[in-house]
Amino acid sequence: MFSKANTGLRVRPNRGEILPFPQFEKPRPIGYFSVVGGVLREYECTAQQLRYYVPPPAKKFPLDLNDGLSSAIKKPESAYDEGLDHIFKFIFDHSDQVTKPLAACEFRRLNAEFVCWRGLLRLLMCTPYEYRSDWSIVVTRFNGTFYLRKRDTEHDKRQRAQETVQQQTFASWGFKFEQYCLSGMTA
Repeated sequence: MFSKANTGLRVRPNRGEILPFPQFEKPRPIGYFSVVGGVLREYECTAQQLRYYVPPPAKKFPLDLNDGLSSAIKKPESAYDEGLDHIFKFIFDHSDQVTKPLAACEFRRLNAEFVCWRGLLRLLMCTPYEYRSDWSIVVTRFNGTFYLRKRDTEHDKRQRAQETVQQQTFASWGFKFEQYCLSGMTA
């Protein structure tokens, strides 16, 4: 039987307990990795796919989001089953920067409370406003760090399989917009 008492994840403070407001710092990069190879989607410990926001010049407006629409490359179905593999490879490659030593022990501990993809954070933050969609998240706690991964529901699989041409077009517009606004170099 599942019990909230044994999860180790406190959602609310105990009655009468006043917790200090958490400290937030400006995020700083600790490294980069790229997913390359189209359908193969291989991990590379490089910044090859890193892009910067650079507003398109005014003369390009209005942006033609239909340009090259017929040759748009969709994310392969295998990408939905990658889990946290690429993040684990990154953690391994950058272990000196992302881990701290455990007291009186040769093992090191990840210097993070949570590990997940940013899309999962978006899903969680939108939950109060998106009441029509269900979701399933797999969570593993290892050495004090929670590893979170979204698991596709039957609804998710059905949605992808029944995607309309209009929905595919909208998704392609998003990728095209990124092409217009992202560059391999800073402005």
